[in-house]
Amino acid sequence: MQNKNQTSAVQILASLTIFSFAVGADEIGAKALAPYFGDNVTEKDLTMLPPYQAYLKTEGSKAKPSITLSFQTIPLKSEEKDSSITSEINKTTLEKYGEKISILEERLNKKQGNPLKYFTEAIS
Repeated sequence: MQNKNQTSAVQILASLTIFSFAVGADEIGAKALAPYFGDNVTEKDLTMLPPYQAYLKTEGSKAKPSITLSFQTIPLKSEEKDSSITSEINKTTLEKYGEKISILEERLNKKQGNPLKYFTEAIS
C-alpha cells in the first residue's frame, strides 16, 4: 500500500496526452502504463517517482513529434488543505475501488497456495 503522500495512477487520455504519478508495479500500475510512454520511461521509473513528481507524454504527429517529460507539482500549503474535501475523496475512492479485507485475504491465500493455478484462472 502506498503512503498518503504518494498519488496513485492518474491516466488522462484527453487531447491524446497521458501522465502518471507514482504507481505500483502490478498489471494495473506501471506494467500497464509504461508502454504508453515508449522507451523513454520504464516500469521502474513509474514506481520510483517521488511525491509530487510525474511523467507526461503528448501524442505526436508528422508535423510535431511526441514529447515525453517529467514535471513536479507544488504541494498545497497546510492552510490551503481542506480536510473535508480530502475525506470525501478518500471515501469516494474507497467505495469505488476498495475491497473488503476478507476478500483480499482470500485472494492472497489462493495466490500463495497455488500461484500458477491462480494466474491461469485469472486469465481465462
